[in-house]
Amino acid sequence: MVITLSTQQRLLAAIASARRIDAAVYLPAGGFARALAGAARRGAAVTLHVAGTMPPGSSRERALDAMLPALRAAGVHIVLERDAIEHLKAVVIDGREGYLADRNFARDETLLRTDEADAVGAAIDHRPARSRDILLGTKGEVQDAEAALVRAAPAGTEVLAVSEFANDSAVVRAMLARAGQLRETLIVGATGAGLPAEARALAALAAKGVRVEVAQIAEKGLCIGAETIVTSANDSVGQPSMR
Repeated sequence: MVITLSTQQRLLAAIASARRIDAAVYLPAGGFARALAGAARRGAAVTLHVAGTMPPGSSRERALDAMLPALRAAGVHIVLERDAIEHLKAVVIDGREGYLADRNFARDETLLRTDEADAVGAAIDHRPARSRDILLGTKGEVQDAEAALVRAAPAGTEVLAVSEFANDSAVVRAMLARAGQLRETLIVGATGAGLPAEARALAALAAKGVRVEVAQIAEKGLCIGAETIVTSANDSVGQPSMR
């Protein structure tokens, strides 16, 4: 199995020559949406799963509503996911190459590319996805895996968590429990840091000696020693159905 770092440029080049594209994303980045529309107009079969349950009246809901007519007009088949919150960011090109992202396939984003296209495609279609090295499941399952790594880390291990939002989640609780034993840093997005639940969690971490930084980021991931996890799940409490 192959998992390598990739870029939006590589993904867009693959989209430009693909005959079939299956994708899932919470809110498509502009360049990514335009690439899908262009592929559909030249005759590629393009299916895009997007969140069908955005916060009512939110800027995210307005942004998605503004994008969908142009995508449909170009020939993109849109699937509005209403039974589960679509937070997965995944693309399969011609059934052979998969891409995973922690944001929404934005221009400056680092992506993961894998040859486990069957597993990624199964996750997009809500079928059981089996993979040795890729965890494709609910937000809670991903957070439990991250928290387990924090709990099992040897004393003195350096831990770096990055998340757009972070509150009383399994990962944050695990970091609190190991505070003083591990060298922990949490970098959280500026938007998330301003919310009440997030502010309380960050204050609790800082009071325990965890290094807390606020930055203009939307990335999500965890580095523990030599191990790294890239995920689309924020370190925040989320609905059980969030994928």
